[in-house]
Amino acid sequence: NHRKTVLPKTSNENEIFYPGQKNSIISIAGLKIALVICYELEFPEIIRNAAFNKVDLVIAPTGQSDLWPAAARYIPRSRAFENGIFVAYANSCGKNNGINFMGESKIINPKGLDVVFAKDKEELIIGEIDLNLISSVRKKLPYLDDVKGIKKY
Repeated sequence: NHRKTVLPKTSNENEIFYPGQKNSIISIAGLKIALVICYELEFPEIIRNAAFNKVDLVIAPTGQSDLWPAAARYIPRSRAFENGIFVAYANSCGKNNGINFMGESKIINPKGLDVVFAKDKEELIIGEIDLNLISSVRKKLPYLDDVKGIKKY
């Protein structure tokens, strides 16, 4: 049971829901997985915290409309790349209550590249997650080690 920890103030979500108080990390079949919902993926601090907790995969179900295409197209790839993790981004598609959901669900590898990509229609996507790629990428791009040396403001 995961409750979204950050509710956007520009929507009515904060009038309907109470925010969760903690991040959700689970283990399934040897994978350490963090669950985030929609807007939470847009906060690098949340995903960085998951990476510091040795998460292999972030699963992000979302309802991103076509009003903000950059959020669906670039942020999931950036989070995977900057943390050396896999991201499974499952976005709604079609129209509902006057909202045009853009789809473009994807599984992204630690290099920030798509393992598999869905277009704007409902589709089952399946991709392979090679855990060896995480250590290989982090060895070449040690962001998690290097960020520890950054002085805070």
